[in-house]
Amino acid sequence: MTEAEAATALGISIGTLRAERKAGRIAHTGIRSLIRYREADLTEYLERNRKPCRDQNHPTELASSSCIAGRVARSGTSVGMIDAQDRPDARALARQVLGKLCA
Repeated sequence: MTEAEAATALGISIGTLRAERKAGRIAHTGIRSLIRYREADLTEYLERNRKPCRDQNHPTELASSSCIAGRVARSGTSVGMIDAQDRPDARALARQVLGKLCA
């Protein structure tokens, strides 16, 4: 696949893809000035850069079920909690996305 297709598949910019290629962190095929990427190479790159979830209560242990296990936001509220100042914006976004009028 082309650079543009590979960058889109990885969710990064073409510039970042080129920087990763030039740093030798992502495999590619070069034929003269044509650079191509195989899907298997992109998958390998993603796997190499994968960071395992950590249980926030025991930072040296992997979380048992998901990345969210035991995680607390910096403000001290639980994951998923919305600060009071952000609630009106969150409600407006919910109404827009869901297409419902909330009282």
